[in-house]
Amino acid sequence: MIARTPNSQKANIRPLSFILNDPWAPSPIAEITLYVRPEELTRTDPSRTNVQQTLGGAWVDEFGHGVATINISGTTGWQTDVQAKDGMQRLTDLKSLVLDKWIAGRHRAYQSVGRPDDVQLLFVDALDGFVSNVVPGQFVLRRSRTRPLLVQYQLPMTVLSDITGTYSVPVAPSAGESTSFGLASLLQSITDVTSFMNGISSWISTNILAPVKAFVATVTKVCNAVLGAVNSVLGIGKALMSVATTLVQGASKIFQTIAAVVSLPGQIMGQIMGIASAFTNIFCLLKNALSGQAVYQDYTALYGASNCSSTAGGSPISAYANKNAFESVVPMASAAPGPVALTPSAQVSLASLAKMDPVLTPYTPAQLAAMVTAANNGMTVTV
Repeated sequence: MIARTPNSQKANIRPLSFILNDPWAPSPIAEITLYVRPEELTRTDPSRTNVQQTLGGAWVDEFGHGVATINISGTTGWQTDVQAKDGMQRLTDLKSLVLDKWIAGRHRAYQSVGRPDDVQLLFVDALDGFVSNVVPGQFVLRRSRTRPLLVQYQLPMTVLSDITGTYSVPVAPSAGESTSFGLASLLQSITDVTSFMNGISSWISTNILAPVKAFVATVTKVCNAVLGAVNSVLGIGKALMSVATTLVQGASKIFQTIAAVVSLPGQIMGQIMGIASAFTNIFCLLKNALSGQAVYQDYTALYGASNCSSTAGGSPISAYANKNAFESVVPMASAAPGPVALTPSAQVSLASLAKMDPVLTPYTPAQLAAMVTAANNGMTVTV
């Protein structure tokens, strides 16, 4: 057996360097190769995860890569190199490039009506195989009586992006792309619900809950209304979004409960869990991808409306003085009917279905039938 010779890790073959790219500097490219390798190099690539612990189990929310950090520390040596520079001069040059010139370059770019982000500090690690666009956090000079001839440094960095190498960070989709992806996923989930329901429609009507079929038809109709509202210039109304979110959450809990409390054939069980999964996906889409941007009311006109507020200067007396300013700025919502009308009994039934725990406190088929029937009888869809 012949073992292959490992790749060389010598500093002259696989160096570590800093490159400052400053288009507005007299010399756009400046580079420093570390004469002495750092004594410690740590790169941390986190994942954006959050563990949720519950009584019935646990789950993990995962949102992809986090922001990576790099930390190097060591010395610049003490011997004179081929450029007649000793360790102290090399430390001065290193700090000047990675901190002083980087900050000065970004300030110069801002004053020149340029983009400060065009000034980039690249950390080139040929030893580990990555090139990263970094932001220096601080530059720490350290001296120790146990090593009097050496100047020590510590440099933590935050990775903005990876230019090349195995640590490539994907670009997050924009708000428009997120909405587009959400629409495609919503349309696919509605199609999945329809397909699964066609496969078990007769079985549900004769074996479990006849009202479930009508309830799912209503929920699907509301989801299609959301789909049409997103594609229109008006967007989604708050009333439609609120009702749709409650409906799909209740539908998901209904099918999860059916799967938990009723003995089902394997094929039917799979289709019912597929429906529950599709409704869960729609619920997440309504809460995250399709919720839209938050819009905040402008209260600038209220400046100067209160007693003595104009004496601070800068704000004349307001037109709302001696009036109910809040009623004028934020009037009461009109009582116009929404896209989905709910009776009080239907609201109670939907709220109970949405809050139900299919694992710890599942409803019996009879209870489900009563609540779904009340929801169907008290719900009118006008879209």
